[in-house]
Order: sequence, then C-alpha cells, then structure tokens
Amino acid sequence: HLCHCLGNSRVSSRVAPPAAVATSATVSVVCDEATLTLTVSRDLFGTGHLAQASDLSLGVPACPVTGSDALAGTVTFLYALESCGTSLQMSAGLLSYENYLYYRPTSNTGIIRTNYVAVPVVCLYPRKENVSSNAIQHTWIPFSSAKVMQHQLSFTPRLHDWS
Repeated sequence: HLCHCLGNSRVSSRVAPPAAVATSATVSVVCDEATLTLTVSRDLFGTGHLAQASDLSLGVPACPVTGSDALAGTVTFLYALESCGTSLQMSAGLLSYENYLYYRPTSNTGIIRTNYVAVPVVCLYPRKENVSSNAIQHTWIPFSSAKVMQHQLSFTPRLHDWS
C-alpha cells in the first residue's frame, strides 16, 4: 500500500521512450494535513543501478532531497503541500495536490545509461470531512453547580412586639 494518510496518494510513472519504470515499491508518499513526505529508493528502477541524490528533485522549482538513509538505500523529500510547485486541483468530492518527482541523470564520463523520468505524485483528500480542534469551549456555569447551596441556609422568621 502506498501511504498511510488522510486521503489517498498515488504514485505512477511516465518515462521517455521504453525504459525501466519506477514503481510503488521504489517510490512511496505519505500525506498529512500540511506536508508531503516522499521516500525514494536510490535503486529507482529495481535494476541495481543507484541514482545519485543530486539527480533527484521534487517539482519545479527543483526542491532537493531533505534526508537520506544509507542503510535502507533511500532518500527523502519532506516539504509543505503547497511548496515545490505543487498544484491544487479541486473536483466535486476531492482536493488533489499534484507534483512530480524528477530523475535527471548526470554523468562525469559523458555516457548516461538511463533516461530522464518524471514520476507523478498525487495526494488526494476528501473535500467534506468532519473535523474538530476543540476550539469552542462553553463559558456558562452549569445550573447544577449554582444549585449546590440551595438547602444549606436556614431561615426562621420571628415576630417581635415593638410596643
């Protein structure tokens, strides 16, 4: 499963002429209220060829990798939903935040063995959702707390003869 998030997220791929394809096994996205976290395997195509972190970016303008895990062989992008050129699309029932993970391979030798790739990254949120921040607090004193002293006072009228 691609994500654990408020809505749904989708990762698919678009490549230049037939080549290896990035899959949900190598790219995952987690969306929450304000951020998008994209985790990318450096073995982007599952071929054993590791992509350089500097060859990967999110959106336009190109937002760079924000973290890496050498042991897991992954890099991470952690950005606000509205940053890195992410576009917001609205439909009748969904909010859709859309962007692209770009892989632009470079080489010191002049020989590049893989193609440029743009992987669509989408976070979907339902437009209608019940939410609560507990922001409204009542300010009145409940009747039961004002009633506690009702039978505590005794009153006895006395008549005096003032003549």
